[in-house]
Amino acid sequence: MTHEQPTVIFLHGLNTFGDSLLHLGPVLMGRMDVHVKREFQKLGARFISIDGIGFGSPEDQATIVTRKLATRDEIPESTTVYLLGNSMGGLISRVVAHRLKTKSDENPKKLKVGGLISWGTPHHGARAADLALALSADNPRLAKSIAALGYDLKKNFSTYRHYSTESLAKFNERYPVDSAAAEHAFLCAVSARRSSPYFWSLYGVLHGLPFGEFTRRLFNSQDTEMPSDGFVSVESQRWGAIHGPYALDHFAQSGFSQILPTPTQRTKARKEFEKICRDMYLVMNPLMKP
Repeated sequence: MTHEQPTVIFLHGLNTFGDSLLHLGPVLMGRMDVHVKREFQKLGARFISIDGIGFGSPEDQATIVTRKLATRDEIPESTTVYLLGNSMGGLISRVVAHRLKTKSDENPKKLKVGGLISWGTPHHGARAADLALALSADNPRLAKSIAALGYDLKKNFSTYRHYSTESLAKFNERYPVDSAAAEHAFLCAVSARRSSPYFWSLYGVLHGLPFGEFTRRLFNSQDTEMPSDGFVSVESQRWGAIHGPYALDHFAQSGFSQILPTPTQRTKARKEFEKICRDMYLVMNPLMKP
């Protein structure tokens, strides 16, 4: 029995710059899809990225996605597609799947959804969004830390409010798990010391750790607690069928292992990234019709 080449639609995460590049403050790391695309093409997938998303509500971004899917010549009519969403992209994929299934005017090509795969997605809300919305002048330290990652809290308020715990609870009522759509969540988690230094200034705050406790974990080589990927908690990543966890932080999970501090960490992260891509790809095969 043979299977046709799967058509994978990749939806990247938060990007408030209006492009599809990973920004770390003033540093540009390249396209957000570059490493994922390489791995899935090596595995044999037809890989299609959707640009122009990453800012605003999942519903608004889903509208952009369905419009672009309708105009992509490389996607024939009646194609079965697999929605692959990292971080915020996992939420967008849930709306896209719902619309392709229920709104014929947004699906003129009559595309079918074979499955949804998310990783590093805050399905139940991002504590970073809660903190950003609650941030006031008496907490300039956190604002400065977030700004160092390239996020202007005031400018991006309109996006953050959609990813708070309260907003995602309402979102999940509108878009519950659809067993017929085969939804899969691949969990990512690392200990404090194994996360990228870009997360160190935020890790303790995001996880409610006193400074002393966070410092102890950061310098304790025996620490094995993995509450999150450095940005999104493991509990929030859970949705549908669960896989993992994989030892990847929020940047390494999309292949950007070069920002980890040691050669050993970078090597391990690259291998783990290749593994999660392979496992996500293999999940698609049983769902595909021969």
